[in-house]
Amino acid sequence: MHDGTLSTLEEVVDYYDRGGNKNPFLDAELRPLDLSDNEKQALLAFLRSLNGDISEGPDGVVAVVDAK
Repeated sequence: MHDGTLSTLEEVVDYYDRGGNKNPFLDAELRPLDLSDNEKQALLAFLRSLNGDISEGPDGVVAVVDAK
């Protein structure tokens, strides 16, 4: 995660699947997803497929180029 508390993509998916870690600052909109194991694996496969080089054009538009 952004703060280094989760080191793998699986841990991030599990975090959101359980609805985060309860604390006074947790966004009220964050709720458990209750994903099945198959849904988690499909989500992980999709997230891993998102790759390529990021390029910012002269107009400030960011685009993925040369996707593998």
